[in-house]
Amino acid sequence: MIGRLFARPKPRPDVLVETKVTLHGCELLGPIKVGYRSYANNSLLRNVTIGRFCSMGRRCSVGAALHDLSCFSTHPVAAAETFVRDPATVIGNDVWIDDNVVIVAGVTIGHGAVIGAGAIVTRDVAPYTIVAGVPARLMRPRFGEEIARELLASQWWQYGDAAVRLVPQGSGPEVLLEALQRARPTVLEPHFRVPDSR
Repeated sequence: MIGRLFARPKPRPDVLVETKVTLHGCELLGPIKVGYRSYANNSLLRNVTIGRFCSMGRRCSVGAALHDLSCFSTHPVAAAETFVRDPATVIGNDVWIDDNVVIVAGVTIGHGAVIGAGAIVTRDVAPYTIVAGVPARLMRPRFGEEIARELLASQWWQYGDAAVRLVPQGSGPEVLLEALQRARPTVLEPHFRVPDSR
């Protein structure tokens, strides 16, 4: 046989993305919602909402399913009827998740957080903190308390590229915060769609 015919994947209504999202080589177990300009590489995403401007490295597992440890067996067929195997996982905006990270189901990662390579995240991560290790623990804040509070209040990610264009590349948070006060860009309204199946 000289060539192969491949079936085009069907659209997935359980996967919704905003524009400029890249999910390269990812396994998607819905429901999944991914915000503007976020990307992931060769990772497993399961029952997760990911904010805008998030960066996810390779071989990550987000929303790793839970198993009922109080039962005679950890196998899903033995779990109690009330056991929640796949609670939703939430990744805030402007989050960087490095390579080989595991985030268990039901965890919330705060806006602006950084998860170090190889970390296993079993608890919520506060906004603008850096965590790493097995299990993940706080390494340090990403910015001072006042700057983190101002960045959270600004919600700069709601402006899409308009916020990014206000300042030169490599600018610190203070420069962005000053530019946002002067410019007051237009909010980029959420617009989620089923990704193109091509």
